[in-house]
Amino acid sequence: MLVTSVGLELSMGRVGDAFNTAMMEAFCARMQVELLNRERWRTPLELANPIFEYVEVFHR
Repeated sequence: MLVTSVGLELSMGRVGDAFNTAMMEAFCARMQVELLNRERWRTPLELANPIFEYVEVFHR
């Protein structure tokens, strides 16, 4: 089933597009430096709020 056959549009390029991968890799690397490497997280749940704030608040 094609996405367009149900009336949806892709938000980015096509599958395997190097530009999409580069943007995501750059974002993840930046988050690694700015958030994840700065503190030791004991559980995934403890890390959930800082990741949410980084994505939804800092990058808005």
